[in-house]
Amino acid sequence: MSLHVKIMDCQSGCRSCYERRIRKTQGKVGYNLEAMLETLRREAEKETPENRRKHSAPCVHGGEPLMFPPADLRTILKTIYDLYGRTSIQTNGILLSDEHLAMFREFKTSVGVSIDGDTAALNWGRWNDGDLSTGRVQELTDRTLGNMERARAACPTCGAAGLNVSAIVVLRRYNAAEDKLDALVKFLLRLEKMGIRSVRTNEVIVFEDRFKDEELTEEELGRAFIRLADLCIKDAGRQWNPYRDVVKLWTEGGDATCVFNACDVWRSGAETAIMEDGSIGVCLKGGAALDGIQALAADTTGVERVRALAAIPQVLGGCQGCEFWGLCGGGCPGSGIGNDWRSRTRFCVAYKTLFQHIRSRLKGLMPGIALKDPTERAKRWAGAATTGGAHGNGHGDEHGDKPHGDHQDG
Repeated sequence: MSLHVKIMDCQSGCRSCYERRIRKTQGKVGYNLEAMLETLRREAEKETPENRRKHSAPCVHGGEPLMFPPADLRTILKTIYDLYGRTSIQTNGILLSDEHLAMFREFKTSVGVSIDGDTAALNWGRWNDGDLSTGRVQELTDRTLGNMERARAACPTCGAAGLNVSAIVVLRRYNAAEDKLDALVKFLLRLEKMGIRSVRTNEVIVFEDRFKDEELTEEELGRAFIRLADLCIKDAGRQWNPYRDVVKLWTEGGDATCVFNACDVWRSGAETAIMEDGSIGVCLKGGAALDGIQALAADTTGVERVRALAAIPQVLGGCQGCEFWGLCGGGCPGSGIGNDWRSRTRFCVAYKTLFQHIRSRLKGLMPGIALKDPTERAKRWAGAATTGGAHGNGHGDEHGDKPHGDHQDG
């Protein structure tokens, strides 16, 4: 589990943003800092101090977290630091100031930056919910890149201290269609030259039909996955996910990023969101806020989706008989077919392509390697040990889940 302390305000303009409907429906509602901090302390104290040090620090998330007034952001970071000994934040980087950088040094903050490319064309999806000119989007893109360099320079020894500047890159038609892949790779290698080697790529999930042209097809996403996976595994220092995750799943099993963990949309195991009023919510990417209302977390983890998918034939939108069932558990519910969280991911073909490709690469490099049996991993999912419907041994320790895919720790 990863705690996210959220603010819904955002000055960016991503028309595919999964929180867009909430902002459009509710408008600006403000936040109750004391209620948020009280919830943060209460959730943290469910673990021993020793266990807290083993897990990811809570992430200050958005919206855009740098829209917290600096004094309030400092209070949040200090509270997290006092509880966990380190902090993290996910930002678009536009508002980053020297005051923020001083806080990050003081509170050992790992900084994740959301950016899709180094040109206006590649990064258009971060600013396309408006009428900004190409020149203005390029200016904003350059500012983000400049602030990423400032963040790296502000803490030249951060890597040794376990801190990092990382990137979240959303794959969409603007930057990951076949004719854009060369430019995307060039951008990722530019980040590498800046010292940023931790990157998470997430496929865009578009919830509104009028914006569907931004979403890649399964086949296009599969080709992008293969291109990036091949680059990733050429260099052991490239901590690019989900590609490293898939290598680990085949060779070690165990935990992985949230999209591979049979997520329950109403109690997202990899993200417990502390909302602006201090209430406990769920991952809003998972399809639980399509009506523009933030969903509260259920008291218990449900297995209805994972059980159903294990029993439903693939031709009907399920996962029955899939050889990769134990690797992904049906994928992110937010990307369910037809925007129905109960269905398997509509990017199933892309993920099968990735699983097959990395398996082939591993066997080609090490012909005698004994890869993990995906059915063993599936036993952690209650009632879905195999796609034949055998019962598992319950959900694993949810604190073992890796952080949510919208933040990338190094």
